[in-house]
Amino acid sequence: MTDSGECRRATRPAQGSGEAGLNKIEHLTSYRRGLERINGNWSAFLAKRESRLEQQRRHGIAAERVAENIIEDLFRAGRT
Repeated sequence: MTDSGECRRATRPAQGSGEAGLNKIEHLTSYRRGLERINGNWSAFLAKRESRLEQQRRHGIAAERVAENIIEDLFRAGRT
């Protein structure tokens, strides 16, 4: 994630093909959809994350549980 909240495009080399065989993961439909989902829901995720952190500060809920909830929110963002 960049400071603006957008994911950067990533590349990785294909196995055994060197520089000429760069396999760009952004060509994968699942990658593009995931990136769109994350970028589209990032501000809502940040708001919910802050709410969970505030809840932990107010009520003293176990930090591990709050962290677990934040990770669940991240992976479930945009899904019903």
